[in-house]
Amino acid sequence: PLLVGGEHERGLRASTPSPALIAATARAVALAIRDTEQRSAAMLASRAEFLTTLHNSRCAIHCLTPSATIDKACSAGVALPNTALVAFAGIDGRNLVPALDIAGIEASAGSACSSGSPQPPPVLEAMGLTETEARSVVRFSLSHRTSVDDAVDAAKRVASVISLLRSR
Repeated sequence: PLLVGGEHERGLRASTPSPALIAATARAVALAIRDTEQRSAAMLASRAEFLTTLHNSRCAIHCLTPSATIDKACSAGVALPNTALVAFAGIDGRNLVPALDIAGIEASAGSACSSGSPQPPPVLEAMGLTETEARSVVRFSLSHRTSVDDAVDAAKRVASVISLLRSR
């Protein structure tokens, strides 16, 4: 329990729920639902430009995100609109992520379900990737506040880091 002294909420709360907090939560949910399509469209557009810029930079990428191929980067489908899972041939994500961080780009190696694990993500291996291929995967997430210009700038920074790592 967060507070003690009562049996409300099956013993998890010591007082009557706050009507103001309930109303605020209801309003937040209503606003989130109202803006979902607009936010999704903005994230899809930013993701499309991010991937297109990476592709055009000749980084040798392989996009693993369903419905986020270069040709159909703005298609809605089975993937979240804000996420791109990208493999960079010959680059270990464990080295890439810190290098991206220095360049001002936040990313994660592998998949969300394996964050922090020293092993390659099992979900990527289940998709048929070898251990080396799975280790080359980096996950990028965008926000509805990420502009297309921000996404293009980020992709250019990623391409620069990839070029630097490959030249070593």
